[in-house]
Amino acid sequence: MFLIQGPSLSELPIIARANTSVRRLAAAMCEPRESVADQVRLGIALGGAAFLLTAGRTFTDEELRPADEELYAALHDVVGELLAPTAA
Repeated sequence: MFLIQGPSLSELPIIARANTSVRRLAAAMCEPRESVADQVRLGIALGGAAFLLTAGRTFTDEELRPADEELYAALHDVVGELLAPTAA
């Protein structure tokens, strides 16, 4: 919710804290002059991970869902690949 609604709900203390956390994460992972493609990679990584860990789990039948450990391992690998430096 904070990824999409963060700006419009920033007066709520919990959303303000989440917004601050997202800004810190982005600053830690991106150089100030990242390319547009790298900014898109970060957005897809954050948004995709948030979706998979929340809403995405509700759209799959329980018996078809991967185990938490399997999902976390796959997220770690795929997000790492998405955010890996690319050749210019």
